[in-house]
Amino acid sequence: MPKSGGTYVYIERAFGPLFGTISGLGLWLSLLLKSAFSLVGLSAYLYVLIEVDSSLTKSIALFSLLLILLLNIFGVKKVEKTQLLIVSISVLSLIGLILFGFGSFDGALTEPVFSNVGKLLLATQIYDMHRIAHEVSGGLIVALPGPDEDHNPATSGDLASVLTGRADIPYDQRKQVARFLGDITASSTGGWYSVISLHGGGSPQAMKREIYRRYPIEERRALVERLLDRGVAETGSSGAPNRQKQPGQCCATGCQPPEASEPSAEE
Repeated sequence: MPKSGGTYVYIERAFGPLFGTISGLGLWLSLLLKSAFSLVGLSAYLYVLIEVDSSLTKSIALFSLLLILLLNIFGVKKVEKTQLLIVSISVLSLIGLILFGFGSFDGALTEPVFSNVGKLLLATQIYDMHRIAHEVSGGLIVALPGPDEDHNPATSGDLASVLTGRADIPYDQRKQVARFLGDITASSTGGWYSVISLHGGGSPQAMKREIYRRYPIEERRALVERLLDRGVAETGSSGAPNRQKQPGQCCATGCQPPEASEPSAEE
């Protein structure tokens, strides 16, 4: 295409000047906002790295904007050289961060059992969230008429009087919450998101197999048996387990309190 302009040129030729103008203005505004966020983010990084006063955020952003303006005034070649320098510093910084990060790597963060447990809970508990939301709504999700009835003068007043609950919670608020719950749990879009949540991080059955394969079941079973032999499950007169017999976290046999020393004659 012999013109520069990116998506603006394609949209202008495909849909006409009106849509091209709208897309061009949207692209221009997005670049303005992106540049503003970048400049403010630069001052935030400086605040973390060298503890610059947070009140100087706007001043640093405006000063950086002035430098960029001067570079563009001097010519594209100088901007290209400056951009090459900035990219080189960024790449070298990332390489240094990776090299220094090897010494502080925490293997527990990538532990396969707990990572799969977290993914499994995230995938399956969403349906419990939906069930709780439906129970709390008291059937309002399915009993509430469609949005068209809100603007029908023949029925809007009756709906407001029938579906009003507490005096401090207006019907409009209850209606909006019910419609929101219906949209995220009982609509076609909500059903699609439920399926994505279930299988987005992998099959739940695959997660369970990985947990069973890696979790030391026999070792934990032997630990439970040792705790039962110590009488952990024995109940007192109230029927609750005796907490004095529960083991500490430091060892499987429990922690023994230190013996109190007898006071000396001088004391």
